[in-house]
Amino acid sequence: MLRWLVSVPSSLELVSDLLHHLHRSLSLPPWPLVLAVDGFALLPAQRLADVLRDDDHLQVQLASRPPRLPGRRRNRDTSGILPSPMSLR
Repeated sequence: MLRWLVSVPSSLELVSDLLHHLHRSLSLPPWPLVLAVDGFALLPAQRLADVLRDDDHLQVQLASRPPRLPGRRRNRDTSGILPSPMSLR
């Protein structure tokens, strides 16, 4: 686990602003991140002043894709989706 001490610029207003700032300042790859404080995920639309304090430890993780459920594969056969023109009469 890497640890950094990073100041949060006062010009940032939202969690999404901080996410963009971290991507730019740390030269992170363009992969979605999740920010959390004390194990609670921060939503991008939340105001930093409402959710982040000076002594908070902010966890930064790569967002993972939701797991695929077994048996839920897309069917590429679309023949049964639309009725044939003859059945509309």
